[in-house]
Amino acid sequence: MSITAFWNGFSAFSDLWSKEMESGNQRKVFDAIDSLLQSNSLPFCFDITNDDGGCLLIFSPEGDAEIARSIDQLVKSAPTSENWRILGRRPQKDLEDAAAIVRKLYLLDPVQLRYRARHDNMGPIVDMIVPTTADLSPEEAQGMINTFLWHVIGEGTVMNEHIRGNVIFDDKPDGTTISATQLVAIGRR
Repeated sequence: MSITAFWNGFSAFSDLWSKEMESGNQRKVFDAIDSLLQSNSLPFCFDITNDDGGCLLIFSPEGDAEIARSIDQLVKSAPTSENWRILGRRPQKDLEDAAAIVRKLYLLDPVQLRYRARHDNMGPIVDMIVPTTADLSPEEAQGMINTFLWHVIGEGTVMNEHIRGNVIFDDKPDGTTISATQLVAIGRR
């Protein structure tokens, strides 16, 4: 694992990559960064995007605490850049953006689903109630709730507060449920 070599390579191309990002060539930049990570034995999940503040390189531990520590070490070593902000967790997005990601990946609209926010002796749990007709394996269902929570609440918050997601396949859930909008309001308190 060569963190220094990765950041040296990143710095060498960061200006060019930010121009490529502005030109809409995100895929080209993603592939180049992925190759650089792989060649330096840093197999981390990441995403890139740009906003009004410039380009973002966002690493994700995908809920794994050990990988999170390695990513924290990597991000701590990041060089200063005028064009790039480097994040070690997926930031909180607004509900519509988080829902769009889930719709694209899982073909279900989390805004149309119902939720329960509860606690057990291990901490907070968010139940996502999904129709029984949904064509999802248990692994896909878990991926869907994780993806939704990491984006709508923020991956750092989910990990730091040990929030767990759970999918319940049910067409008529018993008890009180809340909407996605209400879930987001709870998560921002």
